[in-house]
Amino acid sequence: MLNRIKVIPTPRVRTENSGRLRDILIFLLLWYAVRYATHIASYRASAFLLTSAQASLHLQIAFLIRSLAGLIFSVWYLKRFCSRKNAGFSERLSLGQPMDMTNPVFLAHMIIFLFVFTLPNITYYTLAARASQFIAPDVALSSYILTAMRVVILSPIVEELIWRGFAYPIFKQRFGLSMGIILTSFLFAIPHLPALWQYPSLWALAAFGYMFLIGVFLNIVLEREGNLKWCILLHSLLNLSLFLVDIIFKELLYAAP
Repeated sequence: MLNRIKVIPTPRVRTENSGRLRDILIFLLLWYAVRYATHIASYRASAFLLTSAQASLHLQIAFLIRSLAGLIFSVWYLKRFCSRKNAGFSERLSLGQPMDMTNPVFLAHMIIFLFVFTLPNITYYTLAARASQFIAPDVALSSYILTAMRVVILSPIVEELIWRGFAYPIFKQRFGLSMGIILTSFLFAIPHLPALWQYPSLWALAAFGYMFLIGVFLNIVLEREGNLKWCILLHSLLNLSLFLVDIIFKELLYAAP
């Protein structure tokens, strides 16, 4: 009996955890490489195929194709190389479970979530307008459509699949619940840094904290509901609300008279 107990030493568990952390690192490096290689290739291709009058679409097309490539690569890689059982897919994703859209408690939380995390953007645009620091660009309708497809549909699926579907269960097992949420939320906020550079330094720092808190909330939703679909839905609705706020301020409040 003693010999059997010694067969499963503690260092073996640490080795498995280290291997899983290494899997996350390898996946993220490959994921970023695929996305940015696709972005460069699609941008150059669109610049070659489109006319100069359609130049404003080059970047949006590149962003959309990059997001689509990231989604395809994520699904393929995680299904091909990562064990669903070991990565926590079967236990934590629960993609096959139905969603109760009539749950009043969750609906109340969803409304509060959308209001709280949309309010900072409204505040920023309002203050920027008063300080005359905001100029509405002339954006074509096609650019808005491509942006909506990317930020409302593709990005929420990819980001939730990676951070809360794949990385979070591993971080939680390795570091515990609280540290797993903190680490996942921090890493979730980092890829949004390039989009935050457009803000003044203080606003950029606040925006990073804002993205971190969104990650914390979505992790809590996953813990409470046990279903990644809710995280994808909330993420998509939040991006939609922020996108609409952006359109309203740029096209209506700041439209030339």
